[in-house]
Amino acid sequence: MSSSGSSTVSSATSASATTSSSVTGSSATTSCSSVTSTSASSFLTAFLFTFSSHVISQTKSETIFVNGVCGMCEKRIESNCLNIKGVKMADWNRETGTLKIVFNEKKISLDAISKSIASIGHDTKLITPDVDSGWITAPDEVYEKLPMCCKYRDEEVVKNHP
Repeated sequence: MSSSGSSTVSSATSASATTSSSVTGSSATTSCSSVTSTSASSFLTAFLFTFSSHVISQTKSETIFVNGVCGMCEKRIESNCLNIKGVKMADWNRETGTLKIVFNEKKISLDAISKSIASIGHDTKLITPDVDSGWITAPDEVYEKLPMCCKYRDEEVVKNHP
């Protein structure tokens, strides 16, 4: 009987060791899973920060001179810019003749924007810290098609606009 009693104790001890091992293993798994989860979370945060910084750095804000004289010019210039893929914002100031523009430099260049504006009848001049270019002149045939109030090359028209 003592041998069967001993066998029962041995079996119980083995079950207890298995349970203990199982609990320890589970705790280790949870701990390891927690570390993996924290590492993944840190990696994801770092990746998103890097990606968003890269996207933000693609957006550029510049100011260029654009000739024009009236509200119709303003609407034409701004609408043209906003229809260019990559341009986010365009605001032309009639008094100063400056166009503030925000664009994605990976999709469009400032030079291409300036040429697009010239193609609708408005002379432009790039003014950046790096470049002070000459005027990009609108083709005469396009300029001539502008409404009379928009003829910024005509001194009388300019003088008659407040």
